Amino acid sequence: MLLAMKIFTEIKPHIALGTIKNNQVETIRLLITNTASFKNDADLETARLIYAEAILAGTKKLSREDIQQSLKKLGSSFDVSAGNGRVFISVKCLAKKAKATLQLLLTILDDADFKVTEQKRIKRTLENYLDSEKENAKLIANINFNNSFCRPTNQNYLYLPEILLTALKQHNLAATKSIHQEFINSHWTVTVGGGDATVEQVISTVTRWKQGKENNLAEKYEHHFQPIKKRSPALAEVPSKQNIELAIGGFVDLTYESQDLPAFIFGIAVLGKWGGFAGRLMSTVREKEGLTYGIYARAEKMSLDQNGYFRIMTFFSPKDVTKGITSTLREVKKLRDKGLTQTELTNFRQILKTEDILAYDSIGKITAQVHGLLSSGINWEEHALFKAKLYSCSKKEIDQALKKYIDLEKMVISAAGPIKNVEKELKKLK
Repeated sequence: MLLAMKIFTEIKPHIALGTIKNNQVETIRLLITNTASFKNDADLETARLIYAEAILAGTKKLSREDIQQSLKKLGSSFDVSAGNGRVFISVKCLAKKAKATLQLLLTILDDADFKVTEQKRIKRTLENYLDSEKENAKLIANINFNNSFCRPTNQNYLYLPEILLTALKQHNLAATKSIHQEFINSHWTVTVGGGDATVEQVISTVTRWKQGKENNLAEKYEHHFQPIKKRSPALAEVPSKQNIELAIGGFVDLTYESQDLPAFIFGIAVLGKWGGFAGRLMSTVREKEGLTYGIYARAEKMSLDQNGYFRIMTFFSPKDVTKGITSTLREVKKLRDKGLTQTELTNFRQILKTEDILAYDSIGKITAQVHGLLSSGINWEEHALFKAKLYSCSKKEIDQALKKYIDLEKMVISAAGPIKNVEKELKKLK
């Protein structure tokens, strides 16, 4: 049964707030992200990864075991992660335990005590994790794809596991404490989903607590993506894998405020709707040709003032990789040159509408969606207008957007896996 949601968003100079209210829900979802623009480099990225673990490792009065036991008694959970210059906190709890759960979280933030012994444990754990990630071919393909469109000075630049491992060796306790102050004092996005009264209590408590902290508006760093000059292969050898993971796509100079973005997103959905079997790539490269198990596409990274790219995600066996990439590019060219069919226009309008409706079936899904938008500077009213344009764009608008923003001669083909025996063939694709 779909949940009736009341959604409200507000973006202030020092904090962005989102509330999703439904009195049928007995749980609370709280999401917090620092959304200011901060300098990003490998040392800072490593420090944030350590901080994501260290913040729950104890306070001046509570040990890591005390925190875990308290959460267990409450039936609540905290999850902290980091990446791209941001720290992300997720809280789940029963509405009746919201006050106690929130108090525990704020106590942890107020009284964080980054003990040397915990830092050593976290560094060992992170080192093992990053060492294993050196074999994550999909991750490596995506990182190299992303970095093809931005310089190391760009806030969107991503770091390979081996780069983070090198930075990890130089990390010290002072860096963790610095990240804590950066997080506490920066601009926050706070989104809460649940019953009316509890949501108001949580948002009020968090807002009051945040107002008592210094707010530093960080300077702006480079965040726009840039086109490449010609089709480029980005190749990485990961010999332990059986398949070659791929990220294929191109730069798209569109922001959330661009008139062409709804039509372009619609067209990319027709190409390779993320999840399911509706996209052209799934029906051709997978179903007809049997070259892969899954192949999807979507436009990514666009925000209120940031452009992005479209990315096709798939994998092929080494013997099929050249044929698979060729087939993929063929379908991209076909859609760009000939556009979509009237049947696809009708079907995908319904598919996209249904997908959005289903997001309302879960307080977790809709809270995450609202939070992601707010973190990009987009309020719910603007998003509603964007969706209205997405559902109503014409075949002509979609076809024109695809022709305008897909440049087959300036696409990146990022491959990671056992490429040694096919490296020459892959390089010829440029």
